Amino acid sequence: MQADVKIKNGKKLKVKALVDSECTHIGIDEQLVKDKKIQTKPINFSFEVFNTDRTKNGEVTRVASLEIKINGHKEQLEAAVMDLDGTNMFLDHSWLVKHNQEVNWKSSTIRFIRCSGQCTMKHKDIRFKTRRTKAMDTTE
Repeated sequence: MQADVKIKNGKKLKVKALVDSECTHIGIDEQLVKDKKIQTKPINFSFEVFNTDRTKNGEVTRVASLEIKINGHKEQLEAAVMDLDGTNMFLDHSWLVKHNQEVNWKSSTIRFIRCSGQCTMKHKDIRFKTRRTKAMDTTE
């Protein structure tokens, strides 16, 4: 999904965010951080991160404080700086749990209808693209 991100210096970026229910940390791509000169801060402890195939991805030692906007939804978050191999940002399982969105796979829509009390603004539905194949589009 497309997200607008505001970084510490007030600069705004459009990023591609992947929502991954198996991801354990909100992450931002280290190459994007370097290219856009996004300010980061060290964390008190480092931790290893692994790819979905269980191979080691690297070690997280820094985070970036961000304001993220997605179709009317806005929040502050800290993203671990890691190699995301071309994806700008990952939103993790805890993000999904926190917002408990309603996903309609047939209409490719995400609705923020069950956000916690921290979400006080009216949200718009999010349309997402699917990787449909011709076989998926046929009806029986």
